[in-house]
Amino acid sequence: MSYKNANKILLGITIYCLLFPLFSGLFSGIAPWIFPKCLSIAIFNKPCPLCGLTRGIGEIVIHGNISSAGAYNILSMPVFIVLLCEFAYRIFASFHEFSPKNIEKITRMDLRLHIAMLCLYLVYSLTFTAKLWF
Repeated sequence: MSYKNANKILLGITIYCLLFPLFSGLFSGIAPWIFPKCLSIAIFNKPCPLCGLTRGIGEIVIHGNISSAGAYNILSMPVFIVLLCEFAYRIFASFHEFSPKNIEKITRMDLRLHIAMLCLYLVYSLTFTAKLWF
């Protein structure tokens, strides 16, 4: 798969992530089984690190309430900013013609950035879980 096609797929996923709070809010009233409550709460009666993230991003996207988004999940604003940056970059990368020489460098940088974000999330998740469970 070419880097350009991969960017188009990632652009679609990013748009879905930005619009998910809207879909979630619409469908949860009509058919709550489509978007069930958090499994961590259902099974262990304790929230997971992502509890409230959809509602927090929804506060920003749907209502424009940046200040109240953090009350749902502290990651709401950082994740929203990352999604906006991802959206802007994926639009650029989907339509920009990179030279074959630079594609490998850009792909490696892109992969490293996303691995770093994943590592940051794992640290947050472990810290969150440790505080909650121990």
